[in-house]
Amino acid sequence: MTCSPFILNAVLKTHLEANNTTPTSADLKDNIYVDNVVSGTENVTEAEKYYHDANALMRSSGFNLRSWSSNCKEIRTLAEKDNALEMNTNVGILGIAGKLVHLLSGNSLDIIRTTESLNAMLLKSSQSTDVHELHVFVDASPIAYGAAVYLRQDRHTSLVISKTRVAPLKEMTLPRLELMAALIGSRLILFVFHALKDKINITKHVLWSDSQIVIHWIRSEKTLPIFVANRIKEINEFPCDVKYCPTNENPADLITRGISAESLMKSDIWWHGPTWLKLGDWPVFKLFDSTAYHVAAAIPDPEIGHDKL
Repeated sequence: MTCSPFILNAVLKTHLEANNTTPTSADLKDNIYVDNVVSGTENVTEAEKYYHDANALMRSSGFNLRSWSSNCKEIRTLAEKDNALEMNTNVGILGIAGKLVHLLSGNSLDIIRTTESLNAMLLKSSQSTDVHELHVFVDASPIAYGAAVYLRQDRHTSLVISKTRVAPLKEMTLPRLELMAALIGSRLILFVFHALKDKINITKHVLWSDSQIVIHWIRSEKTLPIFVANRIKEINEFPCDVKYCPTNENPADLITRGISAESLMKSDIWWHGPTWLKLGDWPVFKLFDSTAYHVAAAIPDPEIGHDKL
C-alpha cells in the first residue's frame, strides 16, 4: 500500500508540531515539502548537530531519514556510515534536477536548483550583518500572469523564485489580471521573507508593476469594487513600497509573453533583474514618486469603461 503524499505530509507536520521544542524540529517543520526537506547551517558543528537531532527526532516516531546529501564533507561521512548517503550530487525535488548547494535535508533529501549568484549571496550573507532588499516584479497579459522575486545586496542581485498562472477561461479585463499578478507577487514576496528573515537582514520590500491602474488601486483610500477591494486588502497586509516599472524593463514580462528555454538561460534581466536594480538607480515616475503628483483614486483607462474595472 502506498501512502498518500498529503497524508504523509500531515503526519510529519503533526509529529514535528508536537515535538517543536528544538531549533531542528522547528526548522524541519518550516522547510518540509511533501517528503523532502531543504535547509542549511552556518558551520560544520551546527550541521553535525542538525544531522543527529533530525535523525533522533524522526526515529522517535518510526521515520527513517534514508537519504542525505550535502557539500559538507563531514555530513557526507556521517551519512555514509549510516548507509544514508545520496551518491548522486545532481538530484532534485519532484523530479526537478539541479545544482548541489550548501543545504542539508532529511527524509529523502533532495536539492533544488538555485543560481550560483544567489547561493553565493546567501552563503556570504549568513556570516555578515549586511542589509538586503526583496523586490518583486509583476505583470499580466490576456493569456497569463505572474511574478518574480529578486534578492538585492549592495550591487548584487539574483532571482529567488517566480510563479506563473494561466489566465482564467472566463474573460477578465487586463487591469484585473494585473491586479491578480500583484496579488501573486505579494504572496510570493511574503513567502520568501519568512523563509529568509532568520538567515539574513531584510530591510526593504518593493513591489514593481507596469500597471498604473493597479498602483492607483493599491494606494487608493476610496471605496473600490468588491473584487478589487478584497485583493487590495490582502496585498496591503504585507507592507511594500509600490513603484512603477517601465514595461520593457520588467522581467515579469517574460512570464506573460513567453520565451524559449535557450533565450531564458541567456537572459540577464531574468536572472538578475533590470540593470538599474543592481545600481540602485531606480526609475522615477512623477505621478507616483512625488507627493505633488499623488492621486488617491484609480484613473480609468480611456479604452476601458470604469464599470468594467
